[in-house]
Amino acid sequence: MSELSELLTLANMNNTYWTTFSAVAGAILGYQISGKEFSRRTLTKGLLTLVFVGFAISNVTVIHNTDQARRELLAQVLLERKAQNSALTEHLENAARHEAPPKCVWTVPSIHILLDLVVIAGIWILPKYAVDPKAT
Repeated sequence: MSELSELLTLANMNNTYWTTFSAVAGAILGYQISGKEFSRRTLTKGLLTLVFVGFAISNVTVIHNTDQARRELLAQVLLERKAQNSALTEHLENAARHEAPPKCVWTVPSIHILLDLVVIAGIWILPKYAVDPKAT
């Protein structure tokens, strides 16, 4: 049962990484659409882009590594159960299936990169459409 606990812990860690990504992306885009003069400057956009790219690379790396650890743990659990000739309990099997990462190794990084590109586009485009607080 410790394998199941570890699998759930890894899944929770992954959820935390995605939540952190969402919060950072939301904060950056929220700031950019605020219409502040500072957010319209090219230097600000360039620095935000560099900082975000650094964050995104580290975030996708840790998510990918966590998914890999989940895959290896799941394979180990299934191999041990098969070697012992014991069937997985229905609870463990359902939990393992539910907490398993996507089968394709590139699914999560591809989604992350697509979202990264959306955020970077937002950094550069949103200030153009933001309402200027001085105009109101």
